[in-house]
Amino acid sequence: MAATPVSLAGLRPNAVTLRQLRAFVAVAKDGSITRAAQRLHLTPSALSMLVSGLENDLGVRLFERTTRRLLLTDAGRALLPAIEQVFERLDSAFDGLRNWADQRSTRLSIATSPLLAAVLVPTLMAALRERFPDVRFELQDLGIAEIAQAVRAGEADVGICTADTQILDLQATV
Repeated sequence: MAATPVSLAGLRPNAVTLRQLRAFVAVAKDGSITRAAQRLHLTPSALSMLVSGLENDLGVRLFERTTRRLLLTDAGRALLPAIEQVFERLDSAFDGLRNWADQRSTRLSIATSPLLAAVLVPTLMAALRERFPDVRFELQDLGIAEIAQAVRAGEADVGICTADTQILDLQATV
C-alpha cells in the first residue's frame, strides 16, 4: 500500500508543549504507551493524554492504534525526524549553556606575583573557599608585568600585585 503524502506546511499550533513532543517521540520509539510511560516515569494514562492532546493541538492523528501496538501514521512519520532534530539541537544548546555556566560561575582565576602567591593569596583563597565552597580557584604565579596582561586577555579574572595603580584600561584598588 503506497503512503499518501502528508503536508504539515502552514501548521503552527500555539499550545504544543515540549512535554507533549517528548511524549510523542518516546511513544514513537517504543511503539507502546506502557513502555514509554515507564521510561518517562509517567502513568500510561498521563502519557496517553499528552499524545492525544498533541494530536488535538496539531489537528492530525500521529498514531494508528491497534490492540497490540501504536503505529505511526504518515503524519507521525513526517513529524518524527523534525522533532528529533529539534531535541538534538535543544540538548546541544543546553549542554553548551551548562558548560558555559559551569566555567563562569564555578571558577575564579587569580593572577599574582610569586611573593604574594606564597604569602597572602593562600590565606585569601582559604577564606573565599569557606564562603564559596562550590567555586574552584585557580592560582597563576606570574611576573608583575604579566599579571595585567593575563587579566586583559581574560586568562585571569583578578590580578593581585604591587604595581602602578595608573593602569588606564583596568580598575586598580589600593
